[in-house]
Amino acid sequence: MPDFANDPGGELRRKARSLQWICIFETASYLLLLCWWIPKLLGNDSLTVLAGVRVTGFFHGFIVIAFAAMVLMLTPTLHWKWWWSILMIILGPIGAIIVFERIRRDGVAVLPEKS
Repeated sequence: MPDFANDPGGELRRKARSLQWICIFETASYLLLLCWWIPKLLGNDSLTVLAGVRVTGFFHGFIVIAFAAMVLMLTPTLHWKWWWSILMIILGPIGAIIVFERIRRDGVAVLPEKS
């Protein structure tokens, strides 16, 4: 039996915690990509830099998609405005930091289920 079987907010808290981890990974992967991208912008077209940008960018793309999907899936459950969630996705790593902080600060509001 799952831990959240009798707790209506347990599953939501678990999902929100997973979103926080995705926020951390999204920001960290962006910073790692930036470490490879800056030398490329400065004219270093060595094979190492190009491979670093492509490999890091590949994984960063998957993390961004996971971040966007989780934010969109949890928006109605967390009672966020749709425009706010879309703005956080557009803002990328800055939006991920804001989402992380909002979950940390506000927590997860659990409304009683209607019977």
